[in-house]
Amino acid sequence: MRRALKWGAVGAVAIALLWLAYRSSLRVAEAGPQIASSRQMLAMLTLAIVVLALAFVGILVRNLVRLIVDRKRGVLGARLRTKLVFYFLALVLLPAFLLSFGAASFIKTTVDRMLSSPVDDVTRQAKAIVKEAGRREEALLLRHATLLAGVLTDDPSRVSLHRWREGEALELAAFAPTEGPAIVDAGTLPTHRRLDTPVVRETLDKAARLAARSKTTVFDTAPVEGAVLLIGAAPLPGDRGAAVVGQIVRGDMAARLQLIDAADRAYAEYRGERREVLRLYYILIILVGLAIVFVSSWIGFYVSRRITVPLAQVAAASREISQGNLGVRVLTNVGDEVGMLVDSFNEMAAELQENREVITRLTEAGVRVEATDAERTAATPGTGPLTGKTFVLTGTLASMTREAAKDAIERLGGKVVGSVSKSTSFVVVGEEPGSKVEKARALGITALDEAAFQRLIMPT
Repeated sequence: MRRALKWGAVGAVAIALLWLAYRSSLRVAEAGPQIASSRQMLAMLTLAIVVLALAFVGILVRNLVRLIVDRKRGVLGARLRTKLVFYFLALVLLPAFLLSFGAASFIKTTVDRMLSSPVDDVTRQAKAIVKEAGRREEALLLRHATLLAGVLTDDPSRVSLHRWREGEALELAAFAPTEGPAIVDAGTLPTHRRLDTPVVRETLDKAARLAARSKTTVFDTAPVEGAVLLIGAAPLPGDRGAAVVGQIVRGDMAARLQLIDAADRAYAEYRGERREVLRLYYILIILVGLAIVFVSSWIGFYVSRRITVPLAQVAAASREISQGNLGVRVLTNVGDEVGMLVDSFNEMAAELQENREVITRLTEAGVRVEATDAERTAATPGTGPLTGKTFVLTGTLASMTREAAKDAIERLGGKVVGSVSKSTSFVVVGEEPGSKVEKARALGITALDEAAFQRLIMPT
């Protein structure tokens, strides 16, 4: 009972650890590129699987060593246990190897396809599309800035920035002279706050100064309440300053570009972790294979014990009975054919004990058992129908062994010798006889075939 509870506890722990390893592998698969950020988790999971695999190997080797030692010591039932265990192992080793090899190949192919170049191409194309959209927004805004600079060339004071801005559907239009503050016309944000915030003013002045100084168009951005203000500046001729325009775009474009960049970096890290991820899955596959071998060997040990332990108990009880202890019984809870054998042995021992008790009671009551004349004759050496006759056996008898033939002759008073001589009475000839037949014929000794010998020792 204790052994069963012990093995049950070990099996429960092993199943729990296998389930934990399985769930952890699912987390690795579901996390995808995000798992690359946790090398510590991969290392701990790999270590846990390796420890569990070593535990399986240790228990298996321990049981096999004990089995081999019992076999060498000649423990009763060790040979049968060895055969059963190795039969179970041979039965599952090839399927377990093929399963592990196939699973490893499948996982490697799957991971390689997950990390194949088409994914890189998609990421590259997505980034290119987002950047191209940004370049188009920039080029369009710079054309508006150049157009406003042309309008402001003659007389900036006569130009209505508000009317021009609304006609071009822009959020901001400004004239930044070389000397003095910039003249800004700006719309409002969705929250009804004015667009010309200090941050926008600072970015606008910087872009205008740079455009006037470099004589080229300048592009810049400024954050405004969850969106992005695109700013374009174009120089006016004659060092008269710069024209500045602004257009609000939603932050989705920039945010998407940032997400694509972040995903691309995580994916690159995940590709760098390819070997570690494959190693983790390979170790997990090896663990499953070892678990299969462990379970099969455990079943072999269990089945062999259910057979050999009762047989060993029967053998030990038989030795007790041969020494006169007829009260010994074999106690076992096996309910199959082995149990029937044990029950038959117990019944035989009980009958022997009962018969001895009957004989003891009869003896104590004064009852004496005397042998018959035939029994006395058979029990007295040298007396019987074949008294004084010498026999030689040659060849193989079909109906009995040589020992049985010898016992039959001696029981009837005859004698069995190994070689033919003048004093030999009969030569019993079986199948494939030797040279003794020729020697008997040369000496004129009677040769008996098996049928004649049977009639001689069992007269009608």
